[in-house]
Amino acid sequence: MAKKIKIAESRARYFTRKIASEKGWNINHPSKGGDFLEEQEISSYLPDTGLGMSRPDFLLCLNGSPVIVIETKNEIKKNNSAIEQAIRYCNAINEHGKYNVKIAIGIAGEESSGYIVEVRYLHQGSWKELLTKGYPITAILSKDECRNALTSDNATTELTIPSTAEFVDAAIEVSNILRSAKIETTLRPKVVGAITTAIYQGDINLGSTNILADINKMMADTINSSSHFDQHKKEKLIESLTLGINDYGRLSPYIFRIISILKRLNVKAVLQSDADFLGMFYEAFLRYGADNNAMGIVFTPRHITRMCAKIADLEIGHKAIDIACGTGGFLVAAFDNMKKNATALRLWLLPDSLYMDLTPIQRCGLCHASTCFLGVTAKATSKTFRRLNRNQRRASE
Repeated sequence: MAKKIKIAESRARYFTRKIASEKGWNINHPSKGGDFLEEQEISSYLPDTGLGMSRPDFLLCLNGSPVIVIETKNEIKKNNSAIEQAIRYCNAINEHGKYNVKIAIGIAGEESSGYIVEVRYLHQGSWKELLTKGYPITAILSKDECRNALTSDNATTELTIPSTAEFVDAAIEVSNILRSAKIETTLRPKVVGAITTAIYQGDINLGSTNILADINKMMADTINSSSHFDQHKKEKLIESLTLGINDYGRLSPYIFRIISILKRLNVKAVLQSDADFLGMFYEAFLRYGADNNAMGIVFTPRHITRMCAKIADLEIGHKAIDIACGTGGFLVAAFDNMKKNATALRLWLLPDSLYMDLTPIQRCGLCHASTCFLGVTAKATSKTFRRLNRNQRRASE
């Protein structure tokens, strides 16, 4: 029998400190101007918590008062234990009477499996998932998200869009994973598009024995539930995002790590915002990921696409085409500008305003996925582009 390898819980604690720091928390002791108390420090600095000798891994403070309990576990399958224990610590503190801690976070996992983060909020006497944009928070809260949750006090919070640094860190991690899995460079962008679309449908089963099949089914369910495509386009998009066993079979052991990285960015909630999640991720992925320059893609930074849409002063009724379209950055910028300048009565015209010119990376469905999450689809092809060009030449003659 193979000897079971024990993974130290300190790895999950290191992850917690790292991500919390990126989210704006000061991980120093409160006596040094920080926000973090760890285990033995808790009863020493806050003797009236009522915790005694049983203490959580972390107690986060705002202005010196405890607001979040975090409990970590060293295996991803212990996620339920982590959040349940965090809630028990919160209840113990609250029952003692001096403090009222309403946020519990459970973190479980390690580097090879990825991490699951669960967040609960104490609302009207019961612990509920903390929501943003209608979806559960799947990452350590930022300080602003924590403040907003406590202010609203209804188990919801305002979403903090991940910073550029967070996207870069996540993109580098995913790129390294895909390289370790020996996924061909040109096939890598498809992975994130497929998994992101699958996550949009729901949580992927941790105990699955056929993870690729599950992802493909959930991705297809997401696309089939969309009202923005006709059936033919749905079939083409599903085909372009399907992860085949021949190309992606080696990826299976790494998928939960990729999912945990995307969830760290609160992917489902961000997709409900005006942010171009796939565009921002791919900008970092293509610019900073190892070997990704071999794809020959020159990514247009999002501040450039926004500037071009603003200079063009695009409105509904105008035609916008993204030449050599990749993730549809120009189309997303055009969409945002048109929507901003539109009256509600003219919004239905938007689908007739966005066009794309096909390139190999577009055939992975990245552009369609990007615009689909915004609630609209770019619907043209290279043939349409040629027709638009021909009509423009005739008009100028």
